[in-house]
Amino acid sequence: MAAIGCVGRILIYHSTDNGFSWSWLISFVHGSHSRNPALAYIENYGQKWLVFVYELVTSDSSRSLQAIRVDPDDTSNWSSTTIDGGIVWTTPANELHPQITTDFPDFTGGVYFYVTYAKPSIDYYPVFFARSTDQAETWSTPENITGGSENTGLESRPEIAYCANNDDVYVAFSKPGWTGSVWAPQIWVTSNVNYGATGAWGTPVQVTTSDRNDSDPAIAAAWDSNTIVVLNTTDYGAPDNDVQVSYSTDGGANWDWWGSMPGWTYEGESHVDVAASHVASGRFHAVYRHNLPNPDGGDVWYSWANFDSPTAWSNPVDVDQGSTVSGYDYYPRPAIGINPSLPPANEAAIAWTSYAGPFYDVYFDSPSLIFADGFESGDQSEWSSVVP
Repeated sequence: MAAIGCVGRILIYHSTDNGFSWSWLISFVHGSHSRNPALAYIENYGQKWLVFVYELVTSDSSRSLQAIRVDPDDTSNWSSTTIDGGIVWTTPANELHPQITTDFPDFTGGVYFYVTYAKPSIDYYPVFFARSTDQAETWSTPENITGGSENTGLESRPEIAYCANNDDVYVAFSKPGWTGSVWAPQIWVTSNVNYGATGAWGTPVQVTTSDRNDSDPAIAAAWDSNTIVVLNTTDYGAPDNDVQVSYSTDGGANWDWWGSMPGWTYEGESHVDVAASHVASGRFHAVYRHNLPNPDGGDVWYSWANFDSPTAWSNPVDVDQGSTVSGYDYYPRPAIGINPSLPPANEAAIAWTSYAGPFYDVYFDSPSLIFADGFESGDQSEWSSVVP
């Protein structure tokens, strides 16, 4: 499934042939502007549900967080709920950026959905969490899980992951932390060991201690162990950003910083996303943008690591080799997921947006699209699948 925001309209496309072709599933507009969709899919007691959350803009000073669930086999069977309404906004340009995950397929009955997002307060961006225990019919009262109100000028941009090994939920976000010499934006992780239950969130743990600004975290958990990885962008001064790797092997109690992803340059790597296999002895899959000097734009890079070797990342593959348009700053963020019907070496699925002027195109790629042995490089038109 792919969710696309288009001039205030959310469009959902799906593929039934591993990404070779795509067709429209459902689209809608809500209020004056609907944007930033995030989606999750489950199969539960013979039912199928696609659930997506999105930011509803009603005015420059008012937002809400909405959820829709729809049966992909019968799109007339759908319902909508408000997770958080009446959010007072102070800066029209900033956004909620909700994220959603689920404990499917670890559980195939009584599946839960988990949502995180951040909204502005007087002087910081508190991180909130809500869950649904009835397949997105209702949601818990949003709970502030930030663990403090340290001042920051950066959006927290939380990311969420579920760990099947311990039935834990993890949220990573950015807020100021002490590096040993200065206060600077750092990456923090908080966990809930009771399926996201209210009041069960632990004290956030500071994962990074960089003197540089750390932001835009992505988090994933191994399916069969206590290993968790967090990837984030570290600012080494324009135009040099790096994607950094931190990891825990004890369920998030202790963290180690490993360093930059392989293939780092003095140009800039940023906007990382990460996903994990839904099988034992699987892989972490990461995708991120590599900036090229202006006006050359940038590329989309992919790398992976085995669950038992969270510091042994592969050399990056240039999935979007030679594309100048994907380096533009308008919508640079690639996203990655997994196809659980394929083995770990072939399960990664990547989507990204490229600006060709005057329109944006959404592209999709996976190792199985053209070559069975991995992502192919070469001219974009030869291998990428365009979502209509």
